[in-house]
Amino acid sequence: MVALLAGCGGGDQLSGEAASGEDLYRSLGCAQCHSTSPGVAIHGPSWAGLAGSEVTLADGTTVTADREYLERAITDPDADLTEGYGDRAIMPTVPVEPDQLDALVAYIESLGEPSNEG
Repeated sequence: MVALLAGCGGGDQLSGEAASGEDLYRSLGCAQCHSTSPGVAIHGPSWAGLAGSEVTLADGTTVTADREYLERAITDPDADLTEGYGDRAIMPTVPVEPDQLDALVAYIESLGEPSNEG
């Protein structure tokens, strides 16, 4: 039942890779700058509804926050600077193993679909 709830975005219970990603979100310090509440930006964009959303970059182009984008944003924060966050990344480069990267992306994806907010 927990897996069903996590898959449907209901409840606070995560399992498997997404649960590992949530643990990493806390232990690697991601939570200090990225909220998991919709529309709440701390020092960086909220992760709520990020996966699959359209992201406007500092140069005015837009990209879809697909798996490739999310992985790049984590491993090379200077690659695609998000509009409204300056002309260089304030996010440190945090070395992560491939399995940790997969877990972090799974956690971001578990935080829901994009909303219709601007």
